[in-house]
Amino acid sequence: MKKGKATMKITATIVVIGVTLAWQVSCAEATFYRAAVGEFYPLPGHNESDAQHVLSVNLQRIASLVGGAQEQAVDILVLPEDALYNFLYFATRDDLYPFLVRLPALGTPLCATGASRREAGVDVLKELGCMARAASLVIVVDVGEREDCSASALDCPADGRYQYNTQIVVDETGALLSRYRKYHLFPEDYTVFDRPALELVSFRTSFGVRFGQAICFDLFFRAPILALAQDGVRDFVFSTYWENDGTIPPITATALQQGVSRAAAANLLGANIGYGKYSSGSGIYARGEPLAAFFCPIPSWHDTRLLVSEVPVAAPPAEPRARLVAPPIVWGGDVSSFPAEWRGSSAAL
Repeated sequence: MKKGKATMKITATIVVIGVTLAWQVSCAEATFYRAAVGEFYPLPGHNESDAQHVLSVNLQRIASLVGGAQEQAVDILVLPEDALYNFLYFATRDDLYPFLVRLPALGTPLCATGASRREAGVDVLKELGCMARAASLVIVVDVGEREDCSASALDCPADGRYQYNTQIVVDETGALLSRYRKYHLFPEDYTVFDRPALELVSFRTSFGVRFGQAICFDLFFRAPILALAQDGVRDFVFSTYWENDGTIPPITATALQQGVSRAAAANLLGANIGYGKYSSGSGIYARGEPLAAFFCPIPSWHDTRLLVSEVPVAAPPAEPRARLVAPPIVWGGDVSSFPAEWRGSSAAL
């Protein structure tokens, strides 16, 4: 971190696997990339009546973080889940609809005129693409995605579209580099989002690092992060809207991020919503060691923080690792709202 940036190092650690992991990196061979995570509280959206205003305001807040990252020569910036619309007040799928985007094919230059299309109003993808290109850095951000489907398809919703909670990656040229759809939906997510097929998604940057992708509740499960770690992925981008009092016993955002980083023997860049003690907690971790971390203990406090650190690059292990198995996590709410195939254990995919 640069001097003058207020940070708090969080040292709480949880055990999330039952095997011992080892890693070795030669100091002589170590290289670094410069990473940032941005914690901020997005203006909440409600429905079509405020969609354009909310999107514009939140894009301005993202642009401010991108500008700060550019000033500190950052290579990659990770932003929170629901960064463009927040999630507090959507009661129906139609409420969320005006905030959704259709994603073009990977590799599409988003900043080019007409590369992404909305029926009207703010062109979210174009704005993000131009930000990334102007700042010459990679942006990882969560968006609401819309994908039309045929009524003849067995799982097509009645409104004729899938709605996904999707983490996209825009490279430093402004092109769409990758996208990951959140698989482990939190119970409230099912109100407005559909569950996609499980994909283990990773992408490689121009600075030579391969990153795996995950969103929020995914961190309680073996896939995607631990499954990707077995495939040799050693760096992860993680967007979240984490509730620090959402489990019994409480597991804070930074504690889980640090624990998973240690369990996977991987670097993890985690960005949370900046909503005080309830949903604050972001950090940059190198195999369990916090390089930069922040948590705000003030209730309901809206905070904005940009954490920046150099992150060491580790080569994948030469030999396969033991199977990673996570113990059960006790959910503090009503488990009847969970899909039947993964109630009761975080060892499920």
